[in-house]
Amino acid sequence: MSTSDYQSWLQLTEDREYRTAHPHAKVLQQLFSNTIDSTTAVKELSLLDFINENTPWALWGLIYEAAADFPSSHSLLLALLIEAEKLDSKLPESVLQDIPREWSGCFGSMWRDKWDIISPHALSGWTVSASKSVTRWINMNTFSARLLATTSFSRGAKLRPLGLSLLTKCLEADPMKYKEGRRQAQSGLQRHSPWYKMDVSELLAADVCAAAQWIIYAGVLMWKDDRPDSPEYIQRVLPGKTDLWDGSHGFTEGRWRLWKERFLFMAEYEDISPDAQQVARKAGQIMGEFL
Repeated sequence: MSTSDYQSWLQLTEDREYRTAHPHAKVLQQLFSNTIDSTTAVKELSLLDFINENTPWALWGLIYEAAADFPSSHSLLLALLIEAEKLDSKLPESVLQDIPREWSGCFGSMWRDKWDIISPHALSGWTVSASKSVTRWINMNTFSARLLATTSFSRGAKLRPLGLSLLTKCLEADPMKYKEGRRQAQSGLQRHSPWYKMDVSELLAADVCAAAQWIIYAGVLMWKDDRPDSPEYIQRVLPGKTDLWDGSHGFTEGRWRLWKERFLFMAEYEDISPDAQQVARKAGQIMGEFL
């Protein structure tokens, strides 16, 4: 992260939502500037007190914002979370209030809430330009997929079902119905978020690119994850009938095959950008390797 990037990110700590985590942000800044490594960063975070009960949430919020705005921070943040897991595993069960235990405990609900807010399907939440909003949406899905593939933090947020829900929403919708639905939303009253003003093809391209990240970075776990993540929940996020799927609820090989075919269709779909077509082709090719 460049100095200018860091300064804009650090300004968030002046907001009321993040202010209590300002000392923790200083540690993250040292990590981002390669002044300290991830092991040292976790140790320094563990020495900082939580000023109040909002501080763990504020710290996750800062991590979330860095991941959404700066892909260059992803590897460093993943290394930090891996070290946090290692430290957590060494703590006795009686230690409940120490970092990273208290911090990691609020991960799941925070991450899901933030992911929902940044989604182009949210009714509100996009407060930056449309182009930056699209970039943040793709970045967050990239980081979430890498998080699923790298750490057990994914369990708290049910990241695999999160990715599956995006795949079905993006790839099981008829493109014409997708566009018509977006146009109807854009024509509604009091729609002020940037995505409501975007061209519907740009929105489709954003979703295609975001969904592809789950395959590119966590394809193995999206195909088969032996970790328990609530089969009932997956049944809910993968309905039995959509525009293009008329099979059983939940994840199946047939559904995976459909997604692969839809990615390859998008790779030739002229209504989305060449960059989105290229990403779709890569995801489709990866999916084909599992069949």
